[in-house]
Amino acid sequence: MTRPGGTTAASGTGTSPRRGALAARTGLGLYIVRNLAQANGGDVHHEPNPGGGARFVLDLEAAQA
Repeated sequence: MTRPGGTTAASGTGTSPRRGALAARTGLGLYIVRNLAQANGGDVHHEPNPGGGARFVLDLEAAQA
């Protein structure tokens, strides 16, 4: 997922509903996504997007057969 804006300095972690400039723009969405990811053994993080803005990456482990 790519969002406009979102420099590292301005975004904080991007996963708290009450901290950082990014949290004020995104509401609870990233906070909920991170909690769900962590509950399933994964995580979410942000990184700069080469075309501008920020990219949010959801890491989950593959299910074992």
